[in-house]
Amino acid sequence: MAAFRAATVIGVLQCLVVLLLESYGTSSHTYTEARAGLVGTLTRFLALNYIIVLLYSVWLYPFFISPLRKLPRPKWFIARVIRNRFVLQEALGEFIREIAEETPNDGIIDFRELFGQRLLLTKTDLIAEILVHHPYDFVKPQNVRDFMRHFLGDGLIITEGEKHKFLRKNTDQAFGFRQIRDLYPIMWRKASDLVNQIDDVVCQQEDEDQRIEMMEWASKVTMDVIGIAGLGHDFNTLAEPDHPLVKSYEAVTADDMLLYFLMSMWFSFEFVQKLPWGKNALFKENTVRMKDICHTLIGEKKDALRQNPDLQVDILSHLIRTEKFSDDELADQLLTFLVAGHDTTSASLAWACYLLAQNPEWKESLQNEMESSLPQITDGGNWADDNGIARLLESLPVLNGVLNETLRLFPTVPLTTRVAVRDTTVGGWPIQKDTEVLISSWLINRSPDLWGGKDCVGQNFAKAELRCLIAAMTSRFDWELAMDSKDVVPAGAITIRPKNGLHLKVSKISAQKEK
Repeated sequence: MAAFRAATVIGVLQCLVVLLLESYGTSSHTYTEARAGLVGTLTRFLALNYIIVLLYSVWLYPFFISPLRKLPRPKWFIARVIRNRFVLQEALGEFIREIAEETPNDGIIDFRELFGQRLLLTKTDLIAEILVHHPYDFVKPQNVRDFMRHFLGDGLIITEGEKHKFLRKNTDQAFGFRQIRDLYPIMWRKASDLVNQIDDVVCQQEDEDQRIEMMEWASKVTMDVIGIAGLGHDFNTLAEPDHPLVKSYEAVTADDMLLYFLMSMWFSFEFVQKLPWGKNALFKENTVRMKDICHTLIGEKKDALRQNPDLQVDILSHLIRTEKFSDDELADQLLTFLVAGHDTTSASLAWACYLLAQNPEWKESLQNEMESSLPQITDGGNWADDNGIARLLESLPVLNGVLNETLRLFPTVPLTTRVAVRDTTVGGWPIQKDTEVLISSWLINRSPDLWGGKDCVGQNFAKAELRCLIAAMTSRFDWELAMDSKDVVPAGAITIRPKNGLHLKVSKISAQKEK
């Protein structure tokens, strides 16, 4: 777009030069004729300049001048993107994996579009250059950060540079090994609440096919876990899904808000705000309410810590005790933890249930491991106040194998984008400022040569939570798909989840044994 703006300015200057030259002669044209001539001249110059820019951008530069002109490109890329998006509706991660497998490459594939360039990295050593060795040469896209800042504030997943370094340094301790182990009893109690609630619902169903929609339950329990373990407040969504923070969060992140999010990132948040669109008022009202509630929770937690400095530890308590965050900064971090810790873990729990339903032999192995290792779970979960549950769950090979395989096959964020903030290099190739680089965990995790991934500050929290939830589910229930497996389609703009939900036919293990 910058090239077309320059072409417009040059066209105006060219027109002025023509007028200046004509002024030295004698003109017999009337005012109307002169104005028409001026418009015609300007139009011709602009058309010529735009054609030159178009030819240069689409043909001359990428094929004959660009230092990246020898990088491999997928065939019919734009046409395939359109077909995949509107016809096949295949998961984006799977589409990129197919492209990478079909296009011979040494680690970089050029996804050139009409007026831009995106580079897909397919080798982990090149990904390490961006994420590990030169992480601040590449940042998240500015349009995404500008919009998400109105939602999450300056949280850890929004900021870059020195601010990001400060946040990462001062939040790492809250997610440390010892801190996460202290949270296991909280997570276990919520996992027990989950299976008890599902048990009650299943027992109330009169027909033989006792069914649940797992995404709904996963969303509820992970909201409760992030609430009590992260924010120090029990939303109790499993029993009463009417907490004002939860309702505002669900209103902002509902499926019908996807177009609002995309338009705000494609164009600009300021542009969308000027549209006569009811979503603007809904977004503003609920994001303001969420921030206000977070400030209330922070005030209550500070009062509680003053009265009892040894109060049970949650992530918010850790951050307050550092004395390095203002209330506004704490509120931003809470909203970030809420969004990042809820959607990703709920989707992972659903995918774990799906994979176990598709692989009954591994589900049986996991159930046997639960029965031999945790016999008291089926009797009500009496380990809720004993952090020995952390050591035990972390030591179970089948449980941890299922967990890691779920995260490998269904990474919650299958594709991330980074933009070069300065001229740099990747794998010896010169990368110009503003070049977009794509990193697909879906692709890397399915590489026949290796498996990879990026360290995440909250990964230990998520794994601990998933261990508790998967263990509780497999110790209490058996299940199979209550829908055709072809209808379990990964989808989502950022976090992937089953597009049509995950419907399961469940039965209580004790009831099966009685039969």
